[in-house]
Amino acid sequence: MRKIIKSMDDMPRNFDISKYRNMDKISAFDWHILLARRHTLLFYIEAGINECNRYTLEKKPDLDKQEEYLLELLNLTLENPLNCSDEPYIGISEKYGIASDGRASLGYFLNKKAIYQIEGWDLMFFYDSWRRYGNYTTAEDGRLQIPIDDLHKTAIDNFSKEGKSLLRGMYPILVNPYYPNNEIFDALGEELRLIRKKFKIGKTTRQITYQDLLKWSSYKVLAYFDLKLWELLHGTKTTKTVICRALYDKGEYGEDNLRKSVEPLLHQLMYADCIDSSDESEWSIHDALAALAREEIGKNPAKYFPE
Repeated sequence: MRKIIKSMDDMPRNFDISKYRNMDKISAFDWHILLARRHTLLFYIEAGINECNRYTLEKKPDLDKQEEYLLELLNLTLENPLNCSDEPYIGISEKYGIASDGRASLGYFLNKKAIYQIEGWDLMFFYDSWRRYGNYTTAEDGRLQIPIDDLHKTAIDNFSKEGKSLLRGMYPILVNPYYPNNEIFDALGEELRLIRKKFKIGKTTRQITYQDLLKWSSYKVLAYFDLKLWELLHGTKTTKTVICRALYDKGEYGEDNLRKSVEPLLHQLMYADCIDSSDESEWSIHDALAALAREEIGKNPAKYFPE
């Protein structure tokens, strides 16, 4: 049974809300990196200790070592929650002999570009996906359904439910750059219409603005995310009264605000990815944030990617 945290005395000692005071000053790019890092930690925690063993390089640490590894990662986050550098996390991973996801957050960000040139790795991935799953059809396709094992069918169905293709949410299209612009754009528009119809994707209207980031900052949503990670790792549950005292030490928000506004937002930030499960016609909140970050980078690329 989960332990119920009813007192501030039982909260993590290294949690200090004052460390999150400058959230209103950080960029959209930094928001993206900070959230992506916490998603990595969330994955490790929810996947369980045994799942983490898959990410070891040579000698597998015992279960106690895995718990120590996750605790050290979380403690590092609580000590310096606004740190965007991967180096401390890579150091901890190397200490425990575990393959690090260093730079993973940046890689995730770059993969979220709307259009990019296909490279050799992508072609290999496309081929492998088709070899594994390409013979799977449905009655709606109007073709003969070829038997496929349940595991692969489940994987395909899950992709379909999330509005994705089998290609990491991307769809391969060949473009002849020698055609006039108007013909290329018209053809792309028609292909896009057919693809969205196939995957039942409506208008991608969700947008994130800097006003949204200010609201997230005032809600102390990143601090709440960290407390949720601490709860999951320690198997505890904190009362809303204690959460409000920990997050809003100046009485900015109460339990009613926490329940109606902050927790729904936190759930989106923790679990929404690619196409929202609640509404497949919109981007996820992370894709919209990535779009704002890309716009930010475009205005000053040297700041984010110095030569």
